[in-house]
Amino acid sequence: MVLGNSSFIERSSNCKDSYYVLESGVISDSKYVCNSARIKECEFLFGSDGIGVSKFLVRGYEGYKLTRCLEAWKSQACSDCYYINGVMDSSSCMFCFNVRNKRYAIGNLELPKDKYSSIKERLVSELAEKLSSEHSLPSLVEIAGECKGHGYKQILLELKKLEKIRKPDLSKIESAFSRTSELILGKKLSGIDNYSAWLKSHVLKMEVGESIISNKPMLLADYSNYLLYPRSRLVTLLEAEFIGNSLHLEPGEAEKLSLSSISEGISKIAYLSPEFFFGENINVIECSTQYQSMNSYRSPGVSFSKNTAYSFWPRTSDCIFGSSMAFESYFCMNCYYSEKLNRCFETDSSKSCSDSYYLHNCEDVRSSMFCFNAKNLTYAVGNTVVGKVQFEKTKDMLLEWANEQLSRKKEVPLSIFDVGCPR
Repeated sequence: MVLGNSSFIERSSNCKDSYYVLESGVISDSKYVCNSARIKECEFLFGSDGIGVSKFLVRGYEGYKLTRCLEAWKSQACSDCYYINGVMDSSSCMFCFNVRNKRYAIGNLELPKDKYSSIKERLVSELAEKLSSEHSLPSLVEIAGECKGHGYKQILLELKKLEKIRKPDLSKIESAFSRTSELILGKKLSGIDNYSAWLKSHVLKMEVGESIISNKPMLLADYSNYLLYPRSRLVTLLEAEFIGNSLHLEPGEAEKLSLSSISEGISKIAYLSPEFFFGENINVIECSTQYQSMNSYRSPGVSFSKNTAYSFWPRTSDCIFGSSMAFESYFCMNCYYSEKLNRCFETDSSKSCSDSYYLHNCEDVRSSMFCFNAKNLTYAVGNTVVGKVQFEKTKDMLLEWANEQLSRKKEVPLSIFDVGCPR
């Protein structure tokens, strides 16, 4: 699927308004992208996943506003960095974890610019030599997984003083779910957890991990390689930030770092949290990644959105349920990899569609159903324009059947992905 103003797309799919894309998927508003997925508003990206508004990036995962970085994981607003995780608003950093506002730092330790440049030159030379000879480099999580020992024990008691318990409020999410289902299906649904299996059937899964410090459960979403995080280095976000602010390498330790012994050298600071909370998030419940969102529930990633549940990465959206990567969309259920949808149900890889059911690879389609690979249709069924009266009659039949299934089975046993399959 290639939508919008796109060209020079090779061996790739689900690309919107992008250029020069190779062997990649789910790319929008980007150019010069290779071997990557889930990329938005980026250029010159290679081997990356879950990245927004970034450029000149090699092997970045879950990042935003990154520039000239290598192995940047779960970081934001960083430039000229190598092997970082959980780093924010920083530049010229190497092997740093869970810190903010750092410059010329190695192992969380800020250094004079000349000292940093000297160590960086040596380490980058080692990386270049290994890449030239072996055509690969170890990943950040591989390095962290080889770390031994712990550096957090002396601050464990201090962490307990920082804990805040927030009581979740499902009522607002339930209200949005009922309002959305009535708008799309003509009938209010209540008790969102009763429909959880159906809503999350085509949404990325989440695994449960445990902090090695407090044994608290945490969610690891199945994207941006979170499932590769070594369980021996997992901590909560609060714990990670406390460790990052409390521990760093000593000057002598930073000078001794080498690629061959890097895991030993950074063991006391290399802790990874699968949680990523940015900005003010209000009533966001069981969501592993949270970007300035409100009233969200059991979603592996929410971004600038509100009133969502059982969805992956709704961005700048409202009232989204059972969906994946619905951007700038409103009042949608079971919609996937699409942009600018309004009041849609079971829609995949589409753009600028409204009041429609069961669409795939469509653009500017309105008040239609069961349409595939089509553009600029109104009151269409099966890609054929039938007029408003016939469309409404067919829609009533569909909704009557769907609501009967929901009443009995708590699901609609027909998704956009198998609508054409024999049963």
